[in-house]
Amino acid sequence: MVPSGPSVANGDLTCLSFPSQVQPSDRMRRPLPLLFVLLALLAAFAQAQDAPKESLVAKVQVFAQQAIQKTQERFTTLRESEAAQQAREWITNGWANAVQYFGRVKEKIATFLKTPAPAA
Repeated sequence: MVPSGPSVANGDLTCLSFPSQVQPSDRMRRPLPLLFVLLALLAAFAQAQDAPKESLVAKVQVFAQQAIQKTQERFTTLRESEAAQQAREWITNGWANAVQYFGRVKEKIATFLKTPAPAA
């Protein structure tokens, strides 16, 4: 796009007009986003090909088995702890005391019902 005319022949280049919007660096930047998207797709595809094909059901089953195992371990640890043993003793003693108390209440009610009513 070089205009022919007397000003160019004289060495005057002011009449040459280059588009100010397009610079060499802009030409290089245009395909970069497309290149990045293509590289990302390629990487995702490569990763998908390398990953073992496990079904969602198998993954959930493995997770459930691990959760059950950890829960059982926690309950075993809790059951064997000193605080749990002491709590069981308190509950056992409290239940025994409640049974004795209600036994005495039952005897008193039975005694009260056996006594004759005063004559009026």
